[in-house]
Amino acid sequence: MTKKAAISVQKSVFGKAVYIVLVVKPRDYECLGTEKVAPPGKEGRWKSVTVTVEHSLTVTDYYVAIGTAVAFFGFFYLVAVIISFVHYYLYPNKKDEQEGLTAERVNPECLPLYDDPNIPITEGAPDKTYGTQGDVIAQPAANFTAPQSASRERAPASGTGSSAAAHYDSDSSLDEADIDMLADAELEKDVFRTKPFLYVADLSRKGRKVLRQKFKLYQWNLITIAIFYGLPVIQLVITYQTVLHVTGNQDLCYYNFLCSHPLGVLSSFNNVFSNIGYIMLGLLFLGLTWRRDYLHKKAVERNDIYERTNVWHVDAAAALNRQQRRKKEYGIPQHFGLFYAMGLALAMEGFMSGCYHVCPSYTNFQFDTSFMYVIAVLCMLKIYQSRHPDISATAYSSYFCLAFVIFIAVIGVVYGSLLFWIVLTVVHMLACMVFTVEIYYMGRWKMAANLGVFKRIWNVVIIDRLKCVRPMYVDRAVLLVIGNLCNWALAFYGVIERPKDFASYLLAIFIINLLLYTAFYIAMKIRHKEKIMLIPCCFILLAGITWGFALWFFMARLTSWELTPAQSREGNQPCMLLQFYDQHDVWHFLSATALFLSFMILLTLDDDLVRTPRDKIPVF
Repeated sequence: MTKKAAISVQKSVFGKAVYIVLVVKPRDYECLGTEKVAPPGKEGRWKSVTVTVEHSLTVTDYYVAIGTAVAFFGFFYLVAVIISFVHYYLYPNKKDEQEGLTAERVNPECLPLYDDPNIPITEGAPDKTYGTQGDVIAQPAANFTAPQSASRERAPASGTGSSAAAHYDSDSSLDEADIDMLADAELEKDVFRTKPFLYVADLSRKGRKVLRQKFKLYQWNLITIAIFYGLPVIQLVITYQTVLHVTGNQDLCYYNFLCSHPLGVLSSFNNVFSNIGYIMLGLLFLGLTWRRDYLHKKAVERNDIYERTNVWHVDAAAALNRQQRRKKEYGIPQHFGLFYAMGLALAMEGFMSGCYHVCPSYTNFQFDTSFMYVIAVLCMLKIYQSRHPDISATAYSSYFCLAFVIFIAVIGVVYGSLLFWIVLTVVHMLACMVFTVEIYYMGRWKMAANLGVFKRIWNVVIIDRLKCVRPMYVDRAVLLVIGNLCNWALAFYGVIERPKDFASYLLAIFIINLLLYTAFYIAMKIRHKEKIMLIPCCFILLAGITWGFALWFFMARLTSWELTPAQSREGNQPCMLLQFYDQHDVWHFLSATALFLSFMILLTLDDDLVRTPRDKIPVF
């Protein structure tokens, strides 16, 4: 200690008699980390110390504190059940509206491939609907080649009339790249993704089941990652706690000793238990996501107005004129794999944060932030996936990038030299450039095939000069310019200031990018005159207020493993809530609530588009 310190003594461990011995250290090194040489003749060291003995909490106080925390987060479950009940039994009946949409589904207008349906299709005939916003993608009948999955499941073309119509669901394949097996798939992508005005229908052309399996990989891969990442963490923190009890050296763990309540083998039970909010609200979000997923499946089964169904009509009289019929699609494509992954990540954040607070120290701080990186990336992927389902990143590439980020976090904590910061800045700026090109061209820019793009850009700038000032995709360009400026500022700040808390600095990069993208998405909805309904508005307001209070409590630095244990104790503060929880515990409660509300924003933000045709929903 330097100015103040505290220690908890349990009668069950030490018995009734406790002897307190104070020893003055001969040097300052163990307390301050630096050596201070005393002047000649002044080697004597005197300290004035006041010792105060206080009673700890009773068993009843523990029960009250634990029960209050559980009841607080249980209140969210109660509200969710009440709202679900009211929505299911008392929500205004939409039967008439559904019948109207069902009538459109049952009696669709048969769009011919050409203006005159009696003109047969011949090889090389022009296709007026190709690359436009029509509902039909025409292909010459003579040269039509179905995907491999189609060749296995297509019904034989026998008979005539409606009795000969065979139903083919192209979504039955689990291969997410099955659309790429068409000979003209690359040309088709170029036509649709390079249009100056894109709609969701242009970027939701892959089969529903194909994309559902693709996004399910996020949740299953995350479960695997959590198991293999979490087990060694448990082993490590148990080892730390055992060493602390055996040696009695409380400099190993950076607790807030003025508000550290032991229970069982845990030296600071309150700091561990306060993470219960992440777990409870993560499980609640999983339940709400499952409910929405279930209701969506029932809606699709009931009237099939939300998702695409491909129907193959094999009719001898009409085979030359119509090959494929596509029904109308409504709303944002509903894929819940990323939402499930977000709920799992929130629960895992509570588990990993609890493991870190078993023995907070310099060597295991990355456990507390690893799944915060995951949450930030999953939220950005979900926002992007809402209007770009066909070109969203795969689970494998996303988690590989996250593994690389965590590797950088470990290196930054252990080896934060100037060389590391220079390399990190270069990598950060190069990554921004790659993501900028990838997002702007929506996956149609390939590094290997477009190495000459820089030369072409230079030629365009020199020849056309001011003609290239206005980009083709203005909205995306504005977002990318703002994002790059912010990331460059963060990169230069890092290399100049070289903050000691590298994990928090890295997390700030992800959080700032997530906030920028979320604000951009909401602003674009307002610009395109889409409604933000009352429920997401309430979530936005509540989340903003909760995040404000949470960050205020987060700034209360009660401990700091960047300092020596003695210096860290100078920031210790007494409990502020129920004589059991300190400011950091309140941060756990509020941040868990804010994250849950933020997730609910993403879950409900596009509810106004449920009955809007996808060919009228813009991409931004």
